[in-house]
Amino acid sequence: MTRFLHRNAETGVFKASQREADLVCREVGCGEALSFGRGAVFGPGAGPVWINDLSCTVHDKKIWECGRMTNRTCKDEEKAASVVCADHIEVRLAGSEDACSGTLEVRKGKDLLSTCPPEIDWIDPDKICKKLRCGNATSSGPINCTGSNLTCSGRVHVSLDSHCYGTVRINHSGQEGAVCSNNWDLKAGTVVCESVGCGEAISVYSSQGRGPVFLDYLRCNGNEKHLWHCGALRPTQENCQHAAVICSDSVKTRLMDGQDPCAGRVEVFYRGESGQGTIWRSKVNCISTETSLWDCPGGTDWGQTYCSHNQDVGVVCVEHKKLQLANGTSCSGAVEIFSRGSWMGLSGASWEQAAAQVVCRQLHCGNAVSKEVKVLGSKESRKVWGHWFNCSSTEDNVFRCQAENVLKSDPEKDGFAYVNCSGSVSVNLTGSEDRCAGLVEVCLEGSCGSVCGRDWSTKESEVVCQELGCGKVVEMLDDFTVPSENTRPLLDFVRCTGNESFLAHCNLLKVGTQQCQKSKAKVICSGKNTVCNGSSRSG
Repeated sequence: MTRFLHRNAETGVFKASQREADLVCREVGCGEALSFGRGAVFGPGAGPVWINDLSCTVHDKKIWECGRMTNRTCKDEEKAASVVCADHIEVRLAGSEDACSGTLEVRKGKDLLSTCPPEIDWIDPDKICKKLRCGNATSSGPINCTGSNLTCSGRVHVSLDSHCYGTVRINHSGQEGAVCSNNWDLKAGTVVCESVGCGEAISVYSSQGRGPVFLDYLRCNGNEKHLWHCGALRPTQENCQHAAVICSDSVKTRLMDGQDPCAGRVEVFYRGESGQGTIWRSKVNCISTETSLWDCPGGTDWGQTYCSHNQDVGVVCVEHKKLQLANGTSCSGAVEIFSRGSWMGLSGASWEQAAAQVVCRQLHCGNAVSKEVKVLGSKESRKVWGHWFNCSSTEDNVFRCQAENVLKSDPEKDGFAYVNCSGSVSVNLTGSEDRCAGLVEVCLEGSCGSVCGRDWSTKESEVVCQELGCGKVVEMLDDFTVPSENTRPLLDFVRCTGNESFLAHCNLLKVGTQQCQKSKAKVICSGKNTVCNGSSRSG
């Protein structure tokens, strides 16, 4: 570690420059500077700093000629600068998951050497293993520096305490230990993530911990195959924060509670938690070229938010598909798929009971009582969806089943898939004498209740009016008071296109962790159908 500092005139922060780093390396006979920076990357120093405010020129031959001599100490934000010179020699065993066995590699600066340098005795394999902190040699051929195979008695295995995220753990010859978080950065984190098969590091942090510590003040360039290959101090202390990392493979984005995986509420699985409970971010600013939501900048850090679940974001993608039962009731009829702008019938080829069961479950229609295949009449026509569903019957959504291509579909021969479900989904407008106006009440799966009005729109109202035979939508009301205003909410979210024949064919989300905080959905339709003594009378 060198003790030179250079003050940045704009910010007042001390830092090293390339010219000064080169001068230090030349002065100690180690070539030019390979890398440099401030911070105690080789561990904290002790005592005063004798040179600061460096400003070297091409004419300076010694580092003391560049700066002002003084006796001072470094503040936390002015750590003593450090340099790695081009003649620095690194030794490692490569090509194995274990850092203590493999092919010997010797690097001088960035160059992989083909001949052994004279600085170290390369004849004795035991000395090489001890230099690598890997015990003694147990097997080796002739030591020819680069390219020799060597196995040491020690074993080093790196892991994380959770799948693809968490505190870094090192098993060194059977003893468990940790890594201190001093100088812990994304480069070191990426070495860990790649070595455990979890992508790259997207975030590093410190965690509380106790027990032995094997590495401190890590110096990784990011392309090492093993954390043991990075430069580091080997501390004896145990009173430090432990290094932790979040790898890219642990962060997953999904769309939930839509009719298929391509539509729904955006949820991010992060640090072992999904967005169902925790809100991970209040704002993201993507420019559409990113490959992951994680790559988009945001107004706050992950986990620091200022919004509630009432503002959860929803997305409908181009590949979104919908499901409905046509030419029947809300829970019986021909199975149809909406994809890329048109409705298509599901081929009767390979129409199985397991898939029929999932279709009924997805539409909140109970169980599949019966399934059948029907051939259209001579005057009927229908597009055919080019896939069939291979389900296990446990899925909650038919689009999560494996979709197999229908190689050659002949509607006249294969027919179309039909199903009859055990349940029913009904909708009524309650709370007034006119059955075509009032509070929206839905009954499904044995329960009845109201619908949250937070996202209710004209499209949903149109479907309700049409299903009830009540004409068109006249008005959606917020201040309309009905006697059944206190009806328990059953649905938190309903999303329709406006073209559905039944509300059951819209995307329905039952009330879960969220609750209605605003008024319930209420509609007035153009038709008039009064209720009188248990019967209805149109007018």
